[in-house]
Amino acid sequence: AILTLTSGASATIFYAGVAESGGEFGVWSPDATPGTGLPGTFGVDYAFISEEAVDVHVDENHLNLFRIAFLLERMTPLDTGLGATFNETHFDFFKEAVDYVTVTKGAYAILDPHNYMRYNDPSSQPYSGSVIGNANDETAATTEQFAEFWGELATRFLNNTNVLFGINNEPHDMPTQLILQNNQAAIDAIRATGAEQLIL
Repeated sequence: AILTLTSGASATIFYAGVAESGGEFGVWSPDATPGTGLPGTFGVDYAFISEEAVDVHVDENHLNLFRIAFLLERMTPLDTGLGATFNETHFDFFKEAVDYVTVTKGAYAILDPHNYMRYNDPSSQPYSGSVIGNANDETAATTEQFAEFWGELATRFLNNTNVLFGINNEPHDMPTQLILQNNQAAIDAIRATGAEQLIL
């Protein structure tokens, strides 16, 4: 009976793809030493994509979506804090990867700050670092800083309609209300730029 009920079902798959790990690599420390691997050397400690692999996925496997991970601490360095001040060299490497996926290959890219809703110490992810918006932690970045970051990043990709915004990878061990608060602040900041792309 189940086969009979489902055999006629159909749906359109808009996105099918893979997660491009690499941009968050190179910072793990066996003794949880803060600052390990930061900022790191692009192409040695970390990378965003393999263009050859993207070619295979798009041209042969017919995938059209790539989640491109990065670390907030590399994009917005610790000496200036989470916000709108970017490491421009790092951003340029990231944008090159995003443009390859979205412009050169015509696929979609999810911008993925791979931080578990934390900032300042990725040495033992997913557990290290201060929870963003935690008012009881004086070292924590604020919800307002998180929104400022997203407003800046969205502005930089405002005209790339093949970009999707992934607010933050796998928030955990924090109040649900704080997750909602941070997410809504990011959404509001993204939409305030005029960006209309999908937000995840």
